[in-house]
Amino acid sequence: MNFVKINKGKVELRNSWGILVRYITDKAKSCNISKDLILVTKINGQVELRKDNGMLIRTIATGAEDAKFQGDSILVI
Repeated sequence: MNFVKINKGKVELRNSWGILVRYITDKAKSCNISKDLILVTKINGQVELRKDNGMLIRTIATGAEDAKFQGDSILVI
């Protein structure tokens, strides 16, 4: 199972051993993963939904403090 980690503002996708698989994006302040989708809140307040290969699916919101997966929904704060 993969997990995401923020390292110096860059979102990193890592495998279960902690080995870097790929960089997803930069300028992030928080991130969450659910299956093969990654939710990233950027420093500028933009919330992005991305695939685990880093491809941007869509921008969810702007001016947000944080965002999280809640079941099949996305909670934007």
